[in-house]
Amino acid sequence: MSTRTHRLTRTTGLALSTILAAGATLALATPAFASPLSSPNNSSGVSGTGTGPTLAELQAKGAAAISQREAQLTTLAGRLAAAPGCDAQGAVGAEISNDGPALRALGAKLAAAGETLAQARVDYAAIFTNYRVYLVVTPQASTTAACGHIEMVAAILTGDEATLGARVAAARSAGANMSGAQAALQDMAAKVADATAHGNQAYSTLASIVPDKGDKAIEASNAEAVVTAHADLVTAHADLSAAYQDARTVVAALKAVHP
Repeated sequence: MSTRTHRLTRTTGLALSTILAAGATLALATPAFASPLSSPNNSSGVSGTGTGPTLAELQAKGAAAISQREAQLTTLAGRLAAAPGCDAQGAVGAEISNDGPALRALGAKLAAAGETLAQARVDYAAIFTNYRVYLVVTPQASTTAACGHIEMVAAILTGDEATLGARVAAARSAGANMSGAQAALQDMAAKVADATAHGNQAYSTLASIVPDKGDKAIEASNAEAVVTAHADLVTAHADLSAAYQDARTVVAALKAVHP
């Protein structure tokens, strides 16, 4: 094997390794959301009439609901920290950071010795309407992290596209027919660009949604935004998968020319 052929094989092997790494990361690019209207404990279950729960029962249930949401916020913060690229202005990160202390303050108020049953009903209900950890913050953070993973994969594939493009140009200069590889490279670039655009659109769709605070119209609008954002992420995932396959096609073509 010539020195030139050895270098080419080594380079295409490196490209394939990074492509395979990108393929492993693709699984993180499309989060699987629960239905936005069926996430855990999204309804307080407390009516304004009838006997209902006692003060002690409301305080205990409120403490459990807040604890559950604090744990979820911690999970979301870690997810976002692993892929923060799309939240450049920190809007979603701020939502996560602010909700934890606010929920703890609400929990302290609910548990206070002077709390009346009437006040407890209002404070308990606020856990579910004012701090939509599952209906708002979870899809926001998951989508933002997915967008960040899309950017990571796109960067890997863009780097591979440049490396492979140079090798295809060299093979063409040497007289090889690389028309198929060139077409694959063009498609690869288009798919990576489209994936990035859809990832950013998904982030933009959810970054500005707000807790509904009991407004059914806002709740429905938020749910629709989650569905729209998820569709964008699915498209981005498909684009990245197609770009990944394009890259493999180019690697195979180069190896066929220089086995």
